[in-house]
Amino acid sequence: MTKSYRPCVVGVFQEPNGKVMVCQRLDASNAWQFPQGGMEAGESPDEALRREMREELGSELFAITSRAEQPVRYEWPDGARGKYKDLYCGQEQWWFLLRWHEGAQPQWDQATDPEFDDSKWVAPQQAVDGIISWKRAAYCSGLTQLGFEVE
Repeated sequence: MTKSYRPCVVGVFQEPNGKVMVCQRLDASNAWQFPQGGMEAGESPDEALRREMREELGSELFAITSRAEQPVRYEWPDGARGKYKDLYCGQEQWWFLLRWHEGAQPQWDQATDPEFDDSKWVAPQQAVDGIISWKRAAYCSGLTQLGFEVE
């Protein structure tokens, strides 16, 4: 039986100066990425995005600026660990460009399913350069669909 892709959403928060927010994972030292998470059965990508940001960042005080037109797929490499590796071959991600409401930011103590403990603003290319190698093409594709120039 062929495994399918896990449906997922990715939130890219952008500041007016063009920088994007990456978050520090709790389970890996110096691992920074965009907040993301799986879609539950019956959820739309928009609903999943709001739930995931509430669970991981402790806040829904943001606006959706735009969405990628196509999902981005990547496969997990041999030897990758994770609770979904036995169920899926990889992830199919819906990418969203987001903007925090004025004064809003992650509220780590309000996260109901915390995966991160810090965030920072970086140039979009820095986000690509800092991601684990097997996610790099997905980051380039997702960011390009959202209007960023990365390589």
